[in-house]
Order: sequence, then C-alpha cells, then structure tokens
Amino acid sequence: MSANLTRAEEVVHERGQLWQAVRASLSLPGIFPPVYFDGDLLIDGGALDNVHAEVMRARVGLSGTRHRRASLGGEHVDLLLHPPVPAIGVLDFKAGAALIETGYRHAAEALAASGLPARFR
Repeated sequence: MSANLTRAEEVVHERGQLWQAVRASLSLPGIFPPVYFDGDLLIDGGALDNVHAEVMRARVGLSGTRHRRASLGGEHVDLLLHPPVPAIGVLDFKAGAALIETGYRHAAEALAASGLPARFR
C-alpha cells in the first residue's frame, strides 16, 4: 500500500515492479522522498490509513465477517494487536531484529488464542 499525493488516494500495489511498490510504501514523509510513478507522487500508505484492514479483508474474502461486525457497532477489525515493545526511537534501526521477534511472537500467540485460523480451514 502507498498513498498517492497527487490524487489523495490509496494505491494497492498488485502488479508491476516489486521494488517500486516497496520503495513507495517505505517513503516516510519527511524522511525519504516520494516515488515518482506514472505522473504521480507516492509515499507510505500509512499517511492515509495506518491499518489497511478493509483493503486486506476485501482481498481475503471476509465479507460475511464485515457485515456482522458492522451490525455490531461498526467495528472494522477482526484482531487488533498491541505487542509489548520497549520504547525505541523511530530512527533506531539497530533495534529492528528485536522488534520483529517480539512482534512475531505476540502475533502468533494472539492469533492462536483468537480462533481466527479455524475460520479459514
């Protein structure tokens, strides 16, 4: 996912050059310059939507869940994770491996406890 600055809309990268999609989605405003693509400027998709739950749900096919959740008060997330991560600076790139490991373990445990995998068997 990236955000199109020219058109003020989300861009779902499904085809094309992988490096270009990754580079666009990593273009954090104020840190890395936007990516020029087909006449538009693309930046990190989090600029428009921090959690792309609706886009992912549409591609995975959880429409039944979406309608049930909507009828229960407009909730749009099946599982929200809050990994126990220590306070790390935004530019502390050396802490990346520890963050990935902590996030992975937390996600695996939360997913197993949620019962979500059983819905896809």
